[in-house]
Amino acid sequence: RKEHEELIRKYGGEVASSVTAAVTLLISTEDDVKAGTGKVATALGRNLPIVNEGFLGACVTNKKFMDTKFFLIKVAGKKRKAAGKAAAGKAAAGSAAAPAAKKAKAEAMGEVGPVPGGYRAGAACT
Repeated sequence: RKEHEELIRKYGGEVASSVTAAVTLLISTEDDVKAGTGKVATALGRNLPIVNEGFLGACVTNKKFMDTKFFLIKVAGKKRKAAGKAAAGKAAAGSAAAPAAKKAKAEAMGEVGPVPGGYRAGAACT
């Protein structure tokens, strides 16, 4: 977890210790999702994408914010729409919307500025 937080910060993202309104995705493990931790429950309630740890490595390797749909952790008993790209806000995110809409959404979520490949967003790690 500490390594993930360092990577997020290194590439211009922010890390939250809890799933706040500024968080745009949750980086977790299948075990934590199955256990239904508090962070997982909050993320599900807010319809945030919950991605596996491979998401972070893929973003770093490709030097851009990757589409979260390839890294979503399936939640048993619940059907979730693929979030595509996460909404912008507080550790590593973007949006499938048109660039102007992406920028407006990022600004509305308290975006602090562009980073290579997209807009900075927020993540919490379990």
